[in-house]
Amino acid sequence: GLPCRLQLLVYPLTDARHGARDGGEEFLSMRLFDEGFFLSRVFMDRASESYVADDAQMDDPRFSVMLADLPEGLAPAYLCTAGFDPLRDEGEAYADLLEKAGVTVTRRRFDGLIHSFFNVVGAGRSGPAAVAEIADAVRAALAPDRVVRIALRAAGGERGRAQSQRDRLRAGRGGGWAPSRVVPRL
Repeated sequence: GLPCRLQLLVYPLTDARHGARDGGEEFLSMRLFDEGFFLSRVFMDRASESYVADDAQMDDPRFSVMLADLPEGLAPAYLCTAGFDPLRDEGEAYADLLEKAGVTVTRRRFDGLIHSFFNVVGAGRSGPAAVAEIADAVRAALAPDRVVRIALRAAGGERGRAQSQRDRLRAGRGGGWAPSRVVPRL
């Protein structure tokens, strides 16, 4: 397969117990924002119950990635959280773990937003601005020259063809293929 260029982590759930294990307390953001800020504790509990058969599976690293042993060579990560999100603190704790494992992490907390701002782009200004900032980060990670080379190599193209295709793309002539057909325009 193709190498991963970026981990895009938008307000990720990384710990099914939200920090409350081994006698510890839940993450502060879970206690502060567990009701009344769109994503509720009740909804998260129901969602977890539909993924796991019993409580012991909450500690499975495939469900609580915070507990996983992180392999070497992970792609750089862009991890963003929302200021009024019950998952905020566990997402940021996961960014700490990624950094300790040697992963380059770009962190961004969108202070005035709630969970699900990524899906609400038609209202207000701060949500769409946050999504545009995230899209810029993805766009930078998926540099068009890199996408063109990968796509042409995968299609059996050769170096000369790749070079001429890049030249046409830079000149705006396209030539029947453009990165937007491989990677959606953001």
